[in-house]
Amino acid sequence: MLTIIHYSALQGKGLILGTNDEGESVSPVIALDRAKDNVVWANDLEFVELQPFEDVMDHPVLGKDTPVFGNKPIFRVKAK
Repeated sequence: MLTIIHYSALQGKGLILGTNDEGESVSPVIALDRAKDNVVWANDLEFVELQPFEDVMDHPVLGKDTPVFGNKPIFRVKAK
């Protein structure tokens, strides 16, 4: 699961769009209650840890098999 937290004026708000066969944005067909059941807001999460990772990538400037090092933040839903 990828969790992205973006601190801005949009925090705590959401926009749900559907797409048609051409990939254009259209009105969603999902029911609001079902959508709400599938959303976890950032303020409902708590930080657990950073998981270090190593990988390689084909970088356009640095070349093939360029090492990549980083940390993946892990979050969980706060206990109620």
